[in-house]
Amino acid sequence: MNLQQVSQNFPPDFFYRESTDDAIGSRHEIARRLGEINTRIRTLAELQMAQPNIVPAASAQEPVSVAELRRLRDEERETDTPLTDYAFNTARDLLIYIPPRILGPVPRPLLAPDTAGGLRIEWFKDDRNVRVVIPPRTDRRTFVYHRGLGEPAMKAFSNGAVVETLRDILLAP
Repeated sequence: MNLQQVSQNFPPDFFYRESTDDAIGSRHEIARRLGEINTRIRTLAELQMAQPNIVPAASAQEPVSVAELRRLRDEERETDTPLTDYAFNTARDLLIYIPPRILGPVPRPLLAPDTAGGLRIEWFKDDRNVRVVIPPRTDRRTFVYHRGLGEPAMKAFSNGAVVETLRDILLAP
Protein backbone atom coordinates (compact mmCIF):
# COMPACT_ATOMS: atom_id res chain seq x y z
CA MET A 1 0.00 0.00 0.00
CA ASN A 2 1.55 3.33 -1.00
CA LEU A 3 1.03 6.85 0.28
CA GLN A 4 -1.45 7.78 -2.46
CA GLN A 5 -3.72 4.84 -1.59
CA VAL A 6 -3.58 5.71 2.10
CA SER A 7 -4.34 9.38 1.46
CA GLN A 8 -7.53 8.48 -0.45
CA ASN A 9 -9.08 7.35 2.83
CA PHE A 10 -8.96 10.89 4.26
CA PRO A 11 -10.96 14.01 3.35
CA PRO A 12 -9.20 16.29 0.84
CA ASP A 13 -8.59 19.09 3.35
CA PHE A 14 -7.15 16.73 6.01
CA PHE A 15 -3.48 17.18 5.07
CA TYR A 16 -3.44 20.89 4.30
CA ARG A 17 -6.17 23.40 4.86
CA GLU A 18 -5.74 26.92 3.52
CA SER A 19 -6.83 29.55 6.01
CA THR A 20 -9.29 32.03 4.53
CA ASP A 21 -9.64 34.29 7.53
CA ASP A 22 -7.50 37.25 8.46
CA ALA A 23 -6.34 35.85 11.79
CA ILE A 24 -3.08 37.21 13.15
CA GLY A 25 -0.23 35.26 11.60
CA SER A 26 -2.30 33.73 8.79
CA ARG A 27 -1.01 33.90 5.25
CA HIS A 28 -3.86 36.19 4.23
CA GLU A 29 -3.19 38.63 7.05
CA ILE A 30 0.57 38.71 6.32
CA ALA A 31 -0.02 39.18 2.57
CA ARG A 32 -2.48 42.01 3.31
CA ARG A 33 0.01 43.75 5.60
CA LEU A 34 2.85 43.33 3.12
CA GLY A 35 0.66 44.78 0.40
CA GLU A 36 0.01 47.86 2.51
CA ILE A 37 3.69 48.44 3.25
CA ASN A 38 6.31 48.95 0.58
CA THR A 39 8.42 45.98 1.63
CA ARG A 40 10.96 44.10 -0.46
CA ILE A 41 11.35 40.46 0.44
CA ARG A 42 14.95 39.31 -0.06
CA THR A 43 16.38 35.84 -0.11
CA LEU A 44 18.98 34.65 2.38
CA ALA A 45 21.60 34.68 -0.39
CA GLU A 46 20.86 38.34 -1.16
CA LEU A 47 21.23 39.23 2.50
CA GLN A 48 24.52 37.37 2.76
CA MET A 49 25.90 38.97 -0.40
CA ALA A 50 25.10 42.44 1.00
CA GLN A 51 27.32 41.82 4.04
CA PRO A 52 30.90 43.17 4.09
CA ASN A 53 33.63 40.76 3.03
CA ILE A 54 35.70 41.28 6.16
CA VAL A 55 34.71 38.99 8.99
CA PRO A 56 36.39 39.47 12.36
CA ALA A 57 38.62 36.60 13.39
CA ALA A 58 37.56 34.35 16.22
CA SER A 59 39.10 35.22 19.53
CA ALA A 60 40.16 31.64 20.22
CA GLN A 61 43.84 31.01 19.69
CA GLU A 62 45.01 27.88 17.98
CA PRO A 63 47.07 25.52 20.15
CA VAL A 64 50.83 26.12 20.23
CA SER A 65 51.37 22.66 18.75
CA VAL A 66 49.32 23.62 15.67
CA ALA A 67 51.39 26.78 15.21
CA GLU A 68 54.54 24.64 15.44
CA LEU A 69 53.08 22.26 12.85
CA ARG A 70 52.48 25.18 10.49
CA ARG A 71 56.08 26.36 10.96
CA LEU A 72 57.34 22.84 10.28
CA ARG A 73 55.30 22.66 7.09
CA ASP A 74 56.74 25.99 5.95
CA GLU A 75 60.30 24.77 6.66
CA GLU A 76 59.70 21.49 4.85
CA ARG A 77 58.29 23.11 1.70
CA GLU A 78 61.79 23.65 0.33
CA THR A 79 62.92 20.04 0.84
CA ASP A 80 62.77 17.14 -1.63
CA THR A 81 59.84 15.57 0.23
CA PRO A 82 57.68 18.23 1.89
CA LEU A 83 54.83 17.29 4.19
CA THR A 84 51.86 16.10 2.18
CA ASP A 85 48.47 17.74 2.62
CA TYR A 86 47.14 14.46 4.02
CA ALA A 87 49.82 14.28 6.72
CA PHE A 88 49.47 17.96 7.62
CA ASN A 89 45.66 17.92 7.78
CA THR A 90 45.53 14.71 9.81
CA ALA A 91 48.09 16.05 12.30
CA ARG A 92 46.39 19.45 12.54
CA ASP A 93 42.98 17.88 13.17
CA LEU A 94 44.47 15.63 15.85
CA LEU A 95 46.30 18.45 17.63
CA ILE A 96 43.16 20.59 17.63
CA TYR A 97 41.08 17.64 18.89
CA ILE A 98 43.23 16.92 21.95
CA PRO A 99 41.61 18.82 24.83
CA PRO A 100 44.56 20.39 26.68
CA ARG A 101 42.84 21.14 29.97
CA ILE A 102 40.51 18.18 30.19
CA LEU A 103 43.23 15.56 30.10
CA GLY A 104 45.52 17.27 32.55
CA PRO A 105 49.11 18.34 32.00
CA VAL A 106 49.85 16.63 28.68
CA PRO A 107 53.47 17.15 27.62
CA ARG A 108 54.03 19.19 24.50
CA PRO A 109 54.24 17.03 21.39
CA LEU A 110 57.40 16.72 19.33
CA LEU A 111 56.83 16.88 15.58
CA ALA A 112 59.19 15.12 13.18
CA PRO A 113 58.77 14.75 9.41
CA ASP A 114 59.77 11.48 7.81
CA THR A 115 61.65 11.13 4.54
CA ALA A 116 58.52 10.42 2.47
CA GLY A 117 56.33 13.42 3.37
CA GLY A 118 54.67 11.83 6.40
CA LEU A 119 54.88 12.91 10.03
CA ARG A 120 55.52 11.52 13.48
CA ILE A 121 54.05 13.11 16.59
CA GLU A 122 55.47 12.02 19.94
CA TRP A 123 54.71 12.78 23.56
CA PHE A 124 57.25 11.85 26.26
CA LYS A 125 57.00 11.64 30.02
CA ASP A 126 59.76 9.95 32.00
CA ASP A 127 60.32 6.55 30.37
CA ARG A 128 56.91 6.46 28.67
CA ASN A 129 55.98 7.69 25.24
CA VAL A 130 53.10 7.80 22.79
CA ARG A 131 53.81 8.08 19.08
CA VAL A 132 51.42 8.69 16.19
CA VAL A 133 52.78 7.75 12.78
CA ILE A 134 51.01 9.55 9.94
CA PRO A 135 51.97 8.35 6.45
CA PRO A 136 52.16 10.70 3.48
CA ARG A 137 49.16 9.11 1.70
CA THR A 138 45.85 7.54 2.58
CA ASP A 139 46.80 4.17 1.11
CA ARG A 140 49.11 3.50 4.06
CA ARG A 141 48.00 2.91 7.63
CA THR A 142 48.12 5.56 10.35
CA PHE A 143 48.71 4.08 13.80
CA VAL A 144 49.32 4.87 17.46
CA TYR A 145 52.30 3.27 19.22
CA HIS A 146 53.00 3.42 22.93
CA ARG A 147 55.49 2.05 25.42
CA GLY A 148 56.24 2.55 29.05
CA LEU A 149 53.47 0.78 30.97
CA GLY A 150 53.35 -2.92 30.29
CA GLU A 151 54.23 -4.21 26.86
CA PRO A 152 54.70 -1.83 23.94
CA ALA A 153 51.68 -1.90 21.67
CA MET A 154 50.23 -0.51 18.45
CA LYS A 155 46.62 0.31 17.76
CA ALA A 156 44.60 1.69 14.90
CA PHE A 157 44.53 5.46 14.64
CA SER A 158 41.62 7.68 15.57
CA ASN A 159 41.59 10.96 17.43
CA GLY A 160 39.78 9.25 20.30
CA ALA A 161 42.33 6.43 20.40
CA VAL A 162 45.15 8.96 20.75
CA VAL A 163 43.41 10.79 23.60
CA GLU A 164 42.71 7.50 25.36
CA THR A 165 46.32 6.37 24.93
CA LEU A 166 47.70 9.69 26.20
CA ARG A 167 45.45 9.44 29.24
CA ASP A 168 46.28 5.79 29.93
CA ILE A 169 50.05 5.95 29.32
CA LEU A 170 51.28 9.46 30.08
CA LEU A 171 48.82 10.58 32.73
CA ALA A 172 48.80 7.31 34.67
CA PRO A 173 50.32 7.60 38.17
